[in-house]
Amino acid sequence: MVHYFGFYSNKARGVRAKEGERQKGESKVKTDDTDAIEIIDVSAHRPKKIPSLTLRNCIKKIYEIDPLCCPHCGGEMRIISFIR
Repeated sequence: MVHYFGFYSNKARGVRAKEGERQKGESKVKTDDTDAIEIIDVSAHRPKKIPSLTLRNCIKKIYEIDPLCCPHCGGEMRIISFIR
């Protein structure tokens, strides 16, 4: 069992959490001013497209072997069931 004291103790973490919640409540009140609002133009932002690979393609890329290739005849196998 590990006992924490000082900054990492349960009491200190609880006090910091309550203080953080209190500060969030105060910050919501302060943001109601229209002078404090900054508008950021995001029209030019283009998110990076992440290519989606199937499990078969990932295994082929990493291990350099086709998981659906029959080891005996070299023919293509198909998935009948998947067990989690």
